[in-house]
Amino acid sequence: MGKRKPQINIAVNSERKERWNEAVAEDPRFSTMSDLIRISVEREISSENQDSSHNGSKEVAELTERVEALESAIRGMGTDFQELKGIIENQTPSNQNLRSEVFATLPEGDMASPITPERVAEKIGGPVDTETVENVLDKLATQTGQVESVIGTEEGDIRYRKKGDKI
Repeated sequence: MGKRKPQINIAVNSERKERWNEAVAEDPRFSTMSDLIRISVEREISSENQDSSHNGSKEVAELTERVEALESAIRGMGTDFQELKGIIENQTPSNQNLRSEVFATLPEGDMASPITPERVAEKIGGPVDTETVENVLDKLATQTGQVESVIGTEEGDIRYRKKGDKI
């Protein structure tokens, strides 16, 4: 006599048992309830393995496509950045030109009302910001001696003008 196979018992409610019995009676692939359970479980396991390997490769393909799209977008941004950098560099005056423009904008003489870096930037116009103008004014004041800074009435208010001839 052959060895007995291991047995697995499962509990199901009566409605499920009736549906399974009907399936055995109607489907010629199943001769017993055990056949129905064995074949159904194996089919489920098999389809899950196929689905997961298929879905896994599908997911990898989708992720690869997304990464490639992001890489392409980043390359495009790099090109756009370089173009913008070139445009800005062409519009921004050279340091020497900016120094000349800032100096020419300042009021002249000890009796002249000094002006703020913001006002100088407004007069120059273009892509020059206040911080850049303030840096240029500080350098003109310390390096050339032709510009003087005057402390305004409010805290942190520094204004500039050309130095005038002293009598």
